[in-house]
Amino acid sequence: MRMKFAQEAHLEFIAVTRRYAREAGTKLARAFSTDLHNVTTLIATHPDMGAQTVSGCRYFVMDRFPYSIVYRHTKDTVTIIAIAHHSRRPGYWESRTLLIS
Repeated sequence: MRMKFAQEAHLEFIAVTRRYAREAGTKLARAFSTDLHNVTTLIATHPDMGAQTVSGCRYFVMDRFPYSIVYRHTKDTVTIIAIAHHSRRPGYWESRTLLIS
């Protein structure tokens, strides 16, 4: 299944990785990037495994980091909508789903 990141999700990934690198070192930033890659690979293989949201998206909670990967999938594509920190305002990403078909 094809995997793509919405622009906002890609920007969140960059911001999180840079913050980990700045505040905790490059080793933890790389670990976050690796874990995210592993989660997105798992989602691409099993797109229905994430819990469903009210808006019809799905989310998958990362084990090691306080983030959930919010995504929507079609028959052949998984689109990552947000990399949402658990302490951020819940559902802040919902307006993004209107832009994803």
